[in-house]
Amino acid sequence: MVEFESNEGQGSHATAEALQYGRRLSDKILIAFHHACDARDISTAEDLLGTLDRLNARPMVVESYDRRKIVETLADANYRLWDIKHQQMWAAEIDVRAGLLLV
Repeated sequence: MVEFESNEGQGSHATAEALQYGRRLSDKILIAFHHACDARDISTAEDLLGTLDRLNARPMVVESYDRRKIVETLADANYRLWDIKHQQMWAAEIDVRAGLLLV
């Protein structure tokens, strides 16, 4: 890991870490969740959402993050997954009904 020279001592290590990783783990998992949703990969999206739920349930290391914002983000992700599942169910039902009309 790269360390920067600083008069603040311990602050240089935290700065180097922030530059190296850039985003929180939960943010990276949320991005992967949205990619899975875009690809309509329901199974992967469900797994990633479960991982986000477990991350949210653990004690927070840094208290500066607003837990309400995290919960709102999880709620939005749950709704997106629910919406995709129901769109697929409706599409399947329409296909079945169209098939019955053709017979």
